[in-house]
Amino acid sequence: MMVLICEEKSGKSFYPLLAVMITSGSRLFLTMAEARLKELGSIHAYMDTDSVFVTPEKAQKLAEFFQPLNPYNIEIPLLKPEKKDLWFYGIASKRYALYYYENGKIRFMEDERSYKLHGLGHLTNPFPNSVEDWQAEIWQDILKLHYGQVTERDIEEKYSNFYAISRLTITTYSIQKLNFEFTVNYN
Repeated sequence: MMVLICEEKSGKSFYPLLAVMITSGSRLFLTMAEARLKELGSIHAYMDTDSVFVTPEKAQKLAEFFQPLNPYNIEIPLLKPEKKDLWFYGIASKRYALYYYENGKIRFMEDERSYKLHGLGHLTNPFPNSVEDWQAEIWQDILKLHYGQVTERDIEEKYSNFYAISRLTITTYSIQKLNFEFTVNYN
């Protein structure tokens, strides 16, 4: 086995305690939000690093609960609901989509990507060049399956001739050699 060690030098603005405080503050905030929701007799759909997904009524109650913690001299909302009538579909941690669902139609937000790529981001586009936003296409199919607009058989037929291909960048000879040894031993 070969171990590669990269030596890094700290930049002049490097201050690890700041990173620790930001991360722990975020976790504390989310834990407080979870506890408050429990007091309100509710639960959250999902939590991420800087957000909590709840119903609109609970979002307003959480915003009111945290407002006294506002550190600013001016009266601005510390928390605000992002979007109205937005649906959440989660599969696992960091694998979710936010979308609008009206009259049987699924629509993603237009001004920003509203689905996570954690399960797909390492893959190359499996579709022919005609599908530019292929991750959205896959999320659309997942949601259509959820709403019964397509069947598992439809999904199998659509994707059965595609391959999941991941791109690998080799930047040094030692990494290329390591990758070759892995490939030889794996096969």
